[in-house]
Amino acid sequence: MADAKYGHDHQKLRAEWKRKVDAGGVHCAAELHGHPCVMPETIIHPGSKWALGHYDEHIDPEQVMPPAPEHFRCNAKAPSLWKQRALAPKEDYQWFT
Repeated sequence: MADAKYGHDHQKLRAEWKRKVDAGGVHCAAELHGHPCVMPETIIHPGSKWALGHYDEHIDPEQVMPPAPEHFRCNAKAPSLWKQRALAPKEDYQWFT
């Protein structure tokens, strides 16, 4: 059953991406969404766990990136990376620049 917090448009887009992920060749969009991919390789293997990630607007509210697949671990790790970034001196997070 679909998660109730995600609406019809989200579920429809996820279904479209699922077909592409299942066919193979889709890469993790974490870096496009403003945080690093934490997996050894960027490819999302068919059958692996993934999430429909989104751009983190607090990086640049003017930037618009469409939702796209991310490894589940990359998507789940993003909030802690943002917390680290907020607490770290600027020179400690150069992967954002």
